[in-house]
Amino acid sequence: MMSVYLAPKNADLAATSSASRALLLWSQVAIKQRYLSRLDGLTRWPYCQQSVIWLPHCRRIHSFGMRAPLDIIALDKQRRIVAVVRHLAVRQLQQFPRTARSNLTGRVDSLIECIAGQPWPLSAWLGRRLLFQAPLAAKHTDSNAELARQGVDVKYEA
Repeated sequence: MMSVYLAPKNADLAATSSASRALLLWSQVAIKQRYLSRLDGLTRWPYCQQSVIWLPHCRRIHSFGMRAPLDIIALDKQRRIVAVVRHLAVRQLQQFPRTARSNLTGRVDSLIECIAGQPWPLSAWLGRRLLFQAPLAAKHTDSNAELARQGVDVKYEA
């Protein structure tokens, strides 16, 4: 499992590599990279406020087969919040165009899918950076290498 933190305000990239001063948003984050696993989305995931799914390199999301509405957080390549869609109804499609730009940040590169009703003021955090941190890893593995390539902070046991 991975965790997601909100970086301190006005922090630069070098200063935000550690989540020590950041606010923990979600403690159970699953990464869905393959097409078939993305189709399931949250349908096979526990319905709780701490469980979210991160969809890297994704700009379109659907809520077909869902039992509850979704909150969608769109991120750019630097993992800054570009857009927030609250309460995407069941059986709906939400697409973020490839060329769409926010006034604050860049193009949509990835999405976070979570159950609607998140307690965080996500819309107020447009432009703020999110930090993804994997738990301590016992050794270097292919999956850890893939996380590192995506910019996830992977910590290793001594």
